[in-house]
Amino acid sequence: MKQNFENKIDTQKEQLKFFENPEFEKRVEKFYSDAFPYHNFGHAKESMNDGRIIVANCRKEGISIDDKVVYYADFLHDAGWHENHKEKGFSCKEEYSAHLAGEILKKFGEDEETISRVQSAIWATHRDRQFVTNEEKAVRAADLAGIAKDYETFLTNAVKLKLETEMLSGQNITWKEWQSRVKKIVEFYLNQDIKLTSAHDDENGESVWHKKVRENLEKFLREDDKAVKQAA
Repeated sequence: MKQNFENKIDTQKEQLKFFENPEFEKRVEKFYSDAFPYHNFGHAKESMNDGRIIVANCRKEGISIDDKVVYYADFLHDAGWHENHKEKGFSCKEEYSAHLAGEILKKFGEDEETISRVQSAIWATHRDRQFVTNEEKAVRAADLAGIAKDYETFLTNAVKLKLETEMLSGQNITWKEWQSRVKKIVEFYLNQDIKLTSAHDDENGESVWHKKVRENLEKFLREDDKAVKQAA
């Protein structure tokens, strides 16, 4: 069964009020490290912005979605990513981020139901996790939105992730090997489908996200190792 990601960006600004908590954002930034090229606070902010696009599209079509849950989960989905989750007793980074989310949101006075929904949305960013609620779908889609943006963004992020993987493993990865890894990862997500609104499809009924991701991947696989220096 295919699973898809909504990506079409509606450039018309809606008169919508989104939930925000500036004090929370200042606190959360401390749970990220700039030492990591990709999984840093910048990625969290970008995910939040992409999440708002999805929320706006849902609201325009009368689809129920809790923007506070999406907001918190987008900002927290990689919190503590730079830490060793196994040493702290957690099975994966998503579980650790969900744990941190609970601790942080309690300090901001959020109720148990909201915290639980945020944690479920964070878990939904795990590669093999199911995404059922609209909030879970929105957060997973926002996390993956970057691979369906312009090719320069796709390439830059791929290079950042290569550098990050080398940092964590302590081993160099050849460009060919990295292309192979990226191909495998991206093709996994291409076999999934998250559809929330009509913005998911183009005028021909095709998934905008899938179309752009395939285009980016094909171009990426033709790159030589000079791309690393150009995009770094």
